[in-house]
Amino acid sequence: MAAGNSLPAVHYVLTVEDAEAYERLPAEPGGWTKLLLVVSLAAVGGLYGFLDDQPVPVRIGITAVAVIVWGAVVWGVRRLRIARNARRIAQRGGNMTVEDRGDGLAIASASGDRVLADAEIGRVLVGDRHVFVLHRGGDPLILPLRAFADRAAMQAFGEALDRRSEAASP
Repeated sequence: MAAGNSLPAVHYVLTVEDAEAYERLPAEPGGWTKLLLVVSLAAVGGLYGFLDDQPVPVRIGITAVAVIVWGAVVWGVRRLRIARNARRIAQRGGNMTVEDRGDGLAIASASGDRVLADAEIGRVLVGDRHVFVLHRGGDPLILPLRAFADRAAMQAFGEALDRRSEAASP
């Protein structure tokens, strides 16, 4: 990696807000999400059909209220899941030290020390305030903007690490 893109040893505290930023990243819906959508649509259709003896405005109104309530429940459960996962990631991270060794990242956290080789890195996502390093086996490595000198340094590091990990992948 070019000298301007390397990361000296940085120390920071991984916060719940940092982990929530990762949890809120858009993702491809999984199997359970797709199943929930299909079941929800079937339930809405079933409810509308069950109310067959009611006038159309009443059927539409009851179905609309049911959809709104169901949407609120799903939104609330999603918020709880995001908060729970973010707390877990932040607790495992805690006081973080990350050092770029040229062929991987040395990471010291509350859950222990490890070296994340470039070949183990799956994706590097650079956001406005974080670099997310996704890898096999474990929570993502989250590097907040405050771990870098400035936004340009964060962007350069993320892009260089992404190129390096792609080159190291088998």
